[in-house]
Amino acid sequence: MYLARDLSGVSGKDLGAFFDGISGAAITMKYNQINVELMRNKNLSDKIINLKKQLLNI
Repeated sequence: MYLARDLSGVSGKDLGAFFDGISGAAITMKYNQINVELMRNKNLSDKIINLKKQLLNI
C-alpha cells in the first residue's frame, strides 16, 4: 500500500477502497508512519528504493 500511494499519487481514500475497504485515514496514517521509519531505518530505505527501481525498470 505504501508503494501504491507513493508511486501513483492516488488518495488514501481511493486506495482504501481498492484494498478491501480500508479507511483512507488508516492508509494515510500508515503511509506517514512508514515515511518516518524510512528516515530512521537505512536497511528499510534501501529495500524500498530497490523495489521502486524494479517496479519502474530503472
